[in-house]
Amino acid sequence: MMISKNRLNFLKNNNFHNLAIFSIFLIFFSIFYYMSISKINNFSVTFYDTGYYANILQNDLVKGKIFLSNHLSFILIPLSYLLKIFPGNILYQLIIIQIICGLIPIFFLKKNYFLIFSYILCPLVWFNLLPNFHIDIFAIPLIWFLLKSNDEHNFKKFLIFSFILISIKFIFSLIIFGIVLFNYFENKKFKINKYYSYVISILFLYFLIVLYYYFSFETIGDELLSFKTELSTHKLLVIKFIDIFLLFFVCFGYFLFLPILKSKHFLIIIPLLFVYSISPNNLNLIKFYYHYTIPLIPVIFYSINNSLNKSNFNNFNLFGKIKIFKISKKFFLINFLIFNTLFSPSPFSLIFWKDYNYFYSKNNYKIIKENIQTHKNVNEKLNLLNNKKNIVIENNLIFKNLFEHNIKVFPDIIFETKDLKKEADFIFLRMKGPYFLSDQICLDDDMKCQNTKFKNLYNENLDKLANYEIFFKDKNIKVLKKKY
Repeated sequence: MMISKNRLNFLKNNNFHNLAIFSIFLIFFSIFYYMSISKINNFSVTFYDTGYYANILQNDLVKGKIFLSNHLSFILIPLSYLLKIFPGNILYQLIIIQIICGLIPIFFLKKNYFLIFSYILCPLVWFNLLPNFHIDIFAIPLIWFLLKSNDEHNFKKFLIFSFILISIKFIFSLIIFGIVLFNYFENKKFKINKYYSYVISILFLYFLIVLYYYFSFETIGDELLSFKTELSTHKLLVIKFIDIFLLFFVCFGYFLFLPILKSKHFLIIIPLLFVYSISPNNLNLIKFYYHYTIPLIPVIFYSINNSLNKSNFNNFNLFGKIKIFKISKKFFLINFLIFNTLFSPSPFSLIFWKDYNYFYSKNNYKIIKENIQTHKNVNEKLNLLNNKKNIVIENNLIFKNLFEHNIKVFPDIIFETKDLKKEADFIFLRMKGPYFLSDQICLDDDMKCQNTKFKNLYNENLDKLANYEIFFKDKNIKVLKKKY
């Protein structure tokens, strides 16, 4: 059977297009993978949360940890079995998962290179692919599929994706409520309204039960270490207002506020943003550089992808038909670059070059032989341990062969079983800054940090280690072993 010339050209062009999209994915996968591995080698990835997830997945602690945590991440159960099938170290597996989930919208946006470019430069994307692994990352493809099934009025898919989404974190139930809000204002009637209402009712009940369950326990604010800076209510409110403004500005200003001006999809994230904003005990929820922005990413880009195409961007009118407000594609490109430079941790940014943040500084991506040797030596010694040990680490001292052991974060050195309390077998400490107490950091070398409370508390905890001796030591770390 003969294939027409036009058809043949179409196939060639389509194959070239698919190859180009896949090549873009591979290039940025390689960039993010190299940067993530470099961060591990240079001690700028922490136990909270990369090590936490690696430990419970490697050490078969999933079920217990799910019910002791405040997220109810049921998706960890199938994930723990799945990761055992694939070869490789758990730490690298989690990095690969995070990068793939974060970059998969490249394929969703494949019809428009301009939107792919905008996605790759987006500060929210960089902040969620480069730092520690968070289970939230699965929400990026899932929310996209959920929105697509809602637009297609496909109840079965919507039901499946809804329950998978809330299995990541119960708070993602708010995305489902946001879709209800969106449908109401869009006059979008789900084909099977009765069953659709049933799903929403179940999710709402689930959300209320979990919310009640966890609010009856101590709040996160009560668990903060005593050296943390105390701020007045007035100052906290000012900081919170600034953080909310920056979150709003970075999320929507990146696209010149198009998700709000030209689409009602932004209604989907209003319930989530509302809960973030009124949270009395976790100020990190409203910071644009934390992983709590993950569910915002697919909503914003799904909205843009649905409401705009290439021709719209060539000469787009931002505020109706007033000619003075016409925006060219070049203006959007300039805006993307400005936001990437000012608000992202990418190699184009000020954060990267000016060392504004320890975890995203250019120094984290250098090949430092001394640091690589420390990892090699410690991993070799961990391999020699013939049974599971109780190990305490400073927050950023994670090693690939560490996770089959029981792990706690310094200064907590007591391991509890049903009838027994036992001190750690090994304690991993820094030889130079930054130093950590739990998840709190003191940046300056030689303990010359501004926070005197931190320094005093750190030294007090060191004084409690008289019954430990040096097991391993180099310029980066020292490993203490309990005397028996």
